Amino acid sequence: MPIFSNTCGKLFTDKVIFASALRETEIDTREIKNISFAGSVKTSSLLFLAVPAMLIFIPYFFFHESEVFLKFLVTVLGVAFFTIAVIKAQKSYRLKVNLKNGETITWNVWQGNMREANKFVEQVKNRLRRQA
Repeated sequence: MPIFSNTCGKLFTDKVIFASALRETEIDTREIKNISFAGSVKTSSLLFLAVPAMLIFIPYFFFHESEVFLKFLVTVLGVAFFTIAVIKAQKSYRLKVNLKNGETITWNVWQGNMREANKFVEQVKNRLRRQA
């Protein structure tokens, strides 16, 4: 009977079953050193930061000293678009399990399952603390 179960997997007293769309992986809790849930920005979405960054720096190279308002306007637009690009950047989320033998296993997590992944990680960490 599982102690805890959700879309990310099942936690038993002596093992953890990690679930993904393609398969389930069973790992003994004594083999797990650490587990974490992390998110990172996809590299492909960082490419879109280059255009607003250029808008920030272009006014200083192409406009004359007398065009202060135009420099200010283009710089503000660049900063606004840069901020929007950072906020809207695509992120990828994954569960990361470090095993005691040095191996690291990762599973991709859908953005809609972030809360459940955090709950699952906390439950597994609590179990590992009790077991130690």
